[in-house]
Amino acid sequence: MRNVRLTKITFIVLSISILALAAGSTPSIAAVNSIAAKSQASSSIWVSAYYAIWVQRAGVLTPQKIDYTAFSHLIQFHDVPSDDGTLETPGNITPDEAAAVVTPAHAAGRKVILCIGGGDTSPHFRAAFADAVRPTFIANLIQRVVSRHYDGLDIDMEPLEDQDVPAYTTFIRELRVKMLAVDPKLLLTCATSSEPAVFAQLQGQFDQVNVMTYDQAGLWQGWKTWHNSSLYDGGDRRLNVERPFPSVQQNIQKYIDAGIAKDKLGLGIAFYGYVWSGAEGPDESTQGVTLATIEYHKIMDDYNAPDRWHWDAAAHAPYLSITGPNVADHKFISFDDETVCKEKVQYAKANGLGGVIIFELGTGYRDSQPEGKKDALLQAVKKAWLVTPDTKSSTITQRSDAAKHAAG
Repeated sequence: MRNVRLTKITFIVLSISILALAAGSTPSIAAVNSIAAKSQASSSIWVSAYYAIWVQRAGVLTPQKIDYTAFSHLIQFHDVPSDDGTLETPGNITPDEAAAVVTPAHAAGRKVILCIGGGDTSPHFRAAFADAVRPTFIANLIQRVVSRHYDGLDIDMEPLEDQDVPAYTTFIRELRVKMLAVDPKLLLTCATSSEPAVFAQLQGQFDQVNVMTYDQAGLWQGWKTWHNSSLYDGGDRRLNVERPFPSVQQNIQKYIDAGIAKDKLGLGIAFYGYVWSGAEGPDESTQGVTLATIEYHKIMDDYNAPDRWHWDAAAHAPYLSITGPNVADHKFISFDDETVCKEKVQYAKANGLGGVIIFELGTGYRDSQPEGKKDALLQAVKKAWLVTPDTKSSTITQRSDAAKHAAG
């Protein structure tokens, strides 16, 4: 997961009820729970949505604005372990911040999982995995889950390297045993982008093995411009003679080939993208090109226009192409839109996967839009999630009306 922290932002403790989610409506909590349970039961896969603590603190997408019926699990992101096995790292989630999410999610019949880790947190995990520290670390993790009424833990050690495998394996097995002893209903999930063979060996310990099928291209030696999270590899186009371009399908298949059961796997949906400045589209030279991460709401607010939107029919990926009199004005903006969000959910269903993950709710939220359009990506996921899966096709019809798309 992308690991960004915002500091010195005042958080206002929220005392809310799930009733606030339905403007002008006052159903009982029991009625809300019943409706939520029935809607979730209509889908065979999970939707696990990450919600970053810096977004919660910023006050734009506050917990009472979240549509909890649009997913099955909310993953509150994130706590970083301390080297001594405690969870007292500055900036970690406070009890009030946890309650502000757990209370309305549980009222809606949804589960809340605490994420431990994030980008570049491996050094902290390695210290906490030491034999003298690991029991304390595990005890503190379980105490945090139980005391704050979470439904489980999401372990996101990034990067997980070959040298980490023995200690990571021991930690996961011991953690699972302790969790089961406290409460057999507690969930253990993970986020991964590497070491599929390791997760094949550990799949029995996890309820969800979620593959971060985004950040699939970059300014790396020998690379070309490419999509952040295309569903397919683009057909006859290739990164080089030895390999095709990366794709969601390809990355998920690596985990299946390693022996992980399909129904344990989740694929990734990105509510953010990348701006390749100095390029116009995928499969171009990166010479002189710069690359920057950008939130979905900024893409739509700052760059979106009907004549800029394109659909890569081979890769199944949308993008914006911006040209100008100078090469420096050219931009290739890769991102997940409503169309591909729906396709990814449908792909997961049609191919027997366990579910999808979203990273992250705040980057997809457009507070400037009218009610009903503020969380368009999430609503696209919800719509696809709650419909009967189409077993005849793993994709939906290509969208050709770019103008209509841009207007959304």
